[in-house]
Amino acid sequence: MTLYGALAQGRPVILALRSGQGSGHVVVVRGMSFVQTDNGVEPVLHVNDPMAFYTQPVAFRDIVAVWSEAIVVR
Repeated sequence: MTLYGALAQGRPVILALRSGQGSGHVVVVRGMSFVQTDNGVEPVLHVNDPMAFYTQPVAFRDIVAVWSEAIVVR
């Protein structure tokens, strides 16, 4: 199952991210949208981060570089 496929079915995804040597972080991705940029259309993830005060959109290209594992919530 792809990240887009899980989100399109209404299933949030927990992502494990590498945040430094020997350390990590997790976030919940609850949705995805697509935005027009100078480089074309790019996917944006709607992320709930336990370390942030507010939810925020994050460009997929920024997450994919540090993404290590995922769990689909059923």
